[in-house]
Amino acid sequence: MNFFQDYLFLFDIDGTILDTNGDGKKAFLIAFEEIWGIKISKRLNFLGSVDLAVYQEICRRQAINYPFCFTKWEEFQSCYANQLELLSGKNDWTLFPYCRETLKYFEQLAPLALVTGNIYQGAQIKLAHYELSHFFPDGGFGEKVYSRSQLVFQAIENASRYYKKDFEKEKIFLIGDTIRDVESSYVNEITPILIDHRNKNRDTKKQYPELLYFTHFKEVIRYFDSFFSERMN
Repeated sequence: MNFFQDYLFLFDIDGTILDTNGDGKKAFLIAFEEIWGIKISKRLNFLGSVDLAVYQEICRRQAINYPFCFTKWEEFQSCYANQLELLSGKNDWTLFPYCRETLKYFEQLAPLALVTGNIYQGAQIKLAHYELSHFFPDGGFGEKVYSRSQLVFQAIENASRYYKKDFEKEKIFLIGDTIRDVESSYVNEITPILIDHRNKNRDTKKQYPELLYFTHFKEVIRYFDSFFSERMN
């Protein structure tokens, strides 16, 4: 009997599981230029963002008024996915150390789902690049909501529907790499875990002293080995 099926672990993709080394942003901007005929500055910040919100903000800055911008949203998604697929075959991406082993570890213990600002197509391309799609049967995606908080809420709802159970909030963890992941977890009253692979977010730990903060997936496994052992006894 698995004693931990009542727990739910939500994973972000970019910066948490893998890094496309700028290809996600590049594909997004190429697609926008193809669809709208407008070249966008690469200085735009995508960190912790939601694709729909980024798309609408670019449209706003280019004076493409709401709701006219949505007349090409579906077309844009398809173009973006095509560009990302092309780039995935050309360039080197990074799977963070011990990520696959960590996903296997949690998969054996509890349900998993995604919380990602990527549109569904983009998320699947990124995961498929490393054959990780099977770990995540559902989740929250970036084509219908505007904020990380909404993504988390969507992910919990979708995971509950998929796994056919109502997860208690104190048994839901979100593993992400930005302060937006942390803040959106607190808004939804679940527990954030910050994985800081490149030691860039120590200030977030200072801001939230109680935060579960790790710099390597091995540390996450060690923590939960102890966490689950205590609950078995």
